[in-house]
Amino acid sequence: MRAFSTDLRQRVLDAALRGHATERQVAHRFGVSLGFVQKVKRRWRSAATAEPVAQRRGPAPALSDDDRAALAEQVRAVADATGDEHRVWLAAERGVVVSRSTVNRALAALGLSLKKKSSAPTSAADPT
Repeated sequence: MRAFSTDLRQRVLDAALRGHATERQVAHRFGVSLGFVQKVKRRWRSAATAEPVAQRRGPAPALSDDDRAALAEQVRAVADATGDEHRVWLAAERGVVVSRSTVNRALAALGLSLKKKSSAPTSAADPT
């Protein structure tokens, strides 16, 4: 769900602070909930702004942008290494301890893969 615009928040706040109408009347006038009016007023009292609070979306990434760039360089340099080998490299060289899944997700986000050609010769029996 997206936050209400700053313009609407400011108009609701101005109407609520003027004191000519109750919070419930302000909410009805602007088509918002009573809780929203109270929340905007509370935000104004605590932070002196009507701007919405930035949303936090899950935990912080385990790999920073610098770590991802270093991982991409390592994959290009050592193309035949496995995801687990890259994970060990990250721990040894960068001091970042992550799971193999984290390495694989980071590589997928970078558009890189660890797929390799089979080193064994192809089977003599072809499918019919």
